[in-house]
Amino acid sequence: SPGVVLRRGIFGAGCAGIWELKSTAVRLYFAALRATPNLNMRKNTLIAAFVGLVLPVLSTSAQDKVDFQKQVYPLIKASCVQCHRPEHESPDRPGRKVKPKGGYVFTNAEALSAAEGEEGVKFIVPGKPADSRIIQVVNLPLDDEYHYPPEGKAPQWTKAEIALVTKWIEEGADFGGWKEDDKPLEYPEWDGKEKE
Repeated sequence: SPGVVLRRGIFGAGCAGIWELKSTAVRLYFAALRATPNLNMRKNTLIAAFVGLVLPVLSTSAQDKVDFQKQVYPLIKASCVQCHRPEHESPDRPGRKVKPKGGYVFTNAEALSAAEGEEGVKFIVPGKPADSRIIQVVNLPLDDEYHYPPEGKAPQWTKAEIALVTKWIEEGADFGGWKEDDKPLEYPEWDGKEKE
């Protein structure tokens, strides 16, 4: 139908779940357009209908997009930053420097984008969560030596949280306006209880 062609042609198949045009509404629209005698009025009707249909879809799409700073970084901060923060002086042994585990720093967008594993697998591959090391390691069995975060060291991500980070990567891994953590050495204290 014209609604399906319009939806897929302009917005792609990804918007199918957002915007569903009813065939009745489409038939009524074209009937009204045919009944409009003036060519200029037809153009105005077409523009008004297009704007009325398109803007709500774009608005909904923007609202549904995962926000890295509000939704994803809090998970990284809680589960990863304790080990993956910038080099700093040890609070227990003054004068001794503590380096980020594996050399990976997860407290700024540039370092997160550049991080890659020993095999050359990038931690975040925009648009490709299955190729992103961060998604691979959280999905490994808890007793796997490469599973992160290590069991008992930090809270594990729930399935819903993994799905959220996966969606963020699928959407292109956009950091938005976030550049870095303004308190990169701080991380939330964990009570040792896993989320349900």
